[in-house]
This record gives sequence, structure tokens and C-alpha cells, in this order.
Amino acid sequence: MMAGPLRVLVTGASGLIGRTICPFLAAKGLVLRGFDRSPDGRLRESVWGKLEDFESVRGAARGTDVIVHLAACATDADFVSRLVPSNVIGLYHLLEAARLEGVSRLVFASSCQAADLHEGIERVSVRARHPTDHYGLTKLWGEDMARMYSERYGIPFLAARLGWVLRDAHELDEMQSTPHGTRLYLSYDDLREFMWRAVTAPLTGFQVVYAFSRQIDGEHFDMSPTRELLGFEPVHTFPEGIPKPLLRE
Repeated sequence: MMAGPLRVLVTGASGLIGRTICPFLAAKGLVLRGFDRSPDGRLRESVWGKLEDFESVRGAARGTDVIVHLAACATDADFVSRLVPSNVIGLYHLLEAARLEGVSRLVFASSCQAADLHEGIERVSVRARHPTDHYGLTKLWGEDMARMYSERYGIPFLAARLGWVLRDAHELDEMQSTPHGTRLYLSYDDLREFMWRAVTAPLTGFQVVYAFSRQIDGEHFDMSPTRELLGFEPVHTFPEGIPKPLLRE
């Protein structure tokens, strides 16, 4: 990597996860550039563009050391019109841009929905492949595409199967009413620390890890690769770390 502070492109910087991690990473001394569908004044450097437009993606990647790829259609939306353009074609454009621009590392926001808990499974490994819907399927495809690029072009790549980061009180209610929902919890503080380590810890090859807060009744997702690769240990257990505005009286 180049001398000086790490220069990091964060796609989807204005989304929930981007807004949560960017101030933290900037305070740690990283130089951030955001990439979003619309301008975002929260970052000193912000680029407008769409994942479907390769030239805008490549331009955003130019001159950066690390890419944190958060931008995606984050729900089980229409497969052809929304999921494929953002989650499949968009990732392909990003990987091509990283290859051509000499980016030194990629961190990909995959999802626990690529290998969710299901009946008869007590502990899910990082090798598990069990998507819950078309959204989870696109995340698995993303991991496979990234593995190919990493192995073919020698780009270190971390696929982070993130837990459930709560957006609002409605999602909190949904988490508590969903079977296994609280087992998927990832607090804002644990997310920030995980991403800091994902960007800066030594990394080679292609790796898949889980990112969760402490699970309340045993570790149902295998976090040992996360500890070994990143030295990350979550500090919160549901409902610790939930912002007060999300908690109803």
C-alpha cells in the first residue's frame, strides 16, 4: 500500500452501515471517499454515481488503497430489475475497477442470509451455503465472484457475513418476533470495531468471516475465523448497545 494514511473508498457511505462506520474510521485517521447514488455532505470527499455505471465506479476507486463495499439492494426485492443490477453487476464493476486501479484490499458486506440458521443446524460454519431468499443468493454469488478475482488476480478480499444492524424501532420489534432473530444481532459499536479491523488487520487471499455481537445462548455462528484473522471480540449482547431512540418505553 502507498505511504501515508490509508485511503478508503466506502460505497453506500450514506446508508445505515456507512453512516455508522465512516465517522469512526475517519477518527482513526483513515482518509475516506464516499460513493453513493446522491451527493452526501457528511464526508469531506463524496462521489456521485451508480454501481451499474462502470466508469463512475472506476473513477471512484482510482487512487484508493482499500474498498469497503456496502452499496447494494439490501432487501429481497425484484430479482431482475433490482437485485441483479446492484448486487451482481454492481459488484462485478467494483471488482474490475479494483483490479484495474491496483486496489490492495476489498471488504465486502455479505450477509448472514447467505447461510442462515435453519432447522437441525446448531452451529453455522463460514463454509455453509444456505441462502434464505434471492437477496441471500446474490450475496453468495458475490462471495464466489470475489473468490475468483482474489485467486486469479491476487487481491486480498474479506467477505463479511454481517449480522442484523437495527435500523429503527420497527426492526427491533421484528427481530424480537422472528425465530432466532436476537441471535443475529450486531450492535453499532461492535460493527464499528469489526470494520476497523477488517480494513487494517493483516490479510491475505480470500476469507469469509461472520460479524455478530455476543450471542445470548451460545455461539450459533462460528466466530473463530473472525477472532483468528482480525482479533475481533464483540462486547455487546442483545439488547446492549441499542440506541435509546430505538427503545420504546
